[in-house]
Amino acid sequence: MLLHKSSDLFRLMKVCMLSEEKKFFVSYFHSPSNMTTGHDGEGEEFETLDDVWGEGGDGWYGKAGEYWNQQDASINGVLGGFGDLHPTDVAGSETFLNMVFSQLAVPRDRGADCGAGIGRITQFLLQKQLKQMDIVEPCANLIKTAQVELGKNFQGEFIQSPLQSWVPKMNTYNLLWHQWVLLYLTDKDCVDYLVRCRESLTPGGAICVKENVSMKSGQFLVDSDDNSVTRTLDQYKSLFTRAGLKIALQFKQPRWPSHLFPVLMFALVPIV
Repeated sequence: MLLHKSSDLFRLMKVCMLSEEKKFFVSYFHSPSNMTTGHDGEGEEFETLDDVWGEGGDGWYGKAGEYWNQQDASINGVLGGFGDLHPTDVAGSETFLNMVFSQLAVPRDRGADCGAGIGRITQFLLQKQLKQMDIVEPCANLIKTAQVELGKNFQGEFIQSPLQSWVPKMNTYNLLWHQWVLLYLTDKDCVDYLVRCRESLTPGGAICVKENVSMKSGQFLVDSDDNSVTRTLDQYKSLFTRAGLKIALQFKQPRWPSHLFPVLMFALVPIV
């Protein structure tokens, strides 16, 4: 449930668990596309967020792919060396997911773990809550490990694809789970992807997002090691709105180390 990369792409779900002070901050005025002045902690400065993305594509995603290709296909590997947080993470997600099903009455027929990595969240949580789960992951060695970990009796599909190019079937999924993956997508790719996710929902379905969030107003952080961006809450809200989605539930990961970025969970539903 981590890392997204693919032969020519990127590792989507990485736990970008960095301290608030570690690297690089950029201040902004209005929208996620209008950031100004920043650097990556290594001397490179950016005048706008568009300068951070560059032209996107392999120029942006390739570095994440290289980074995650070097990580172990294990819980500790996909959690960036924070494997001891696995039980806390799953417990928080379970609490949130119970809220999604009870308060939003989301059906439980079919879901997708998007940026699933080795299938960690599906194995320990999602497959217990939904009748069928699909695994979407661009990294060949991670998806291979997921197949082994989930076993021969696993009923879902294994889809090897980066999220920025994955097109889920329309009117198919009750729930789409994303954890530490949207931080790898450019704003444009993220909005376009969430629109496709919205169109793939069945009536009553929801898109779940779990991400690190920079709580310092007006600042986001770029990790130049793997080309990920820890966005602010306002930035995420803007992306969701631009994709035609609204936050139906919001929940903060409990019992999380204070020296790491806060982790927020969102249940998104279409704006009607």
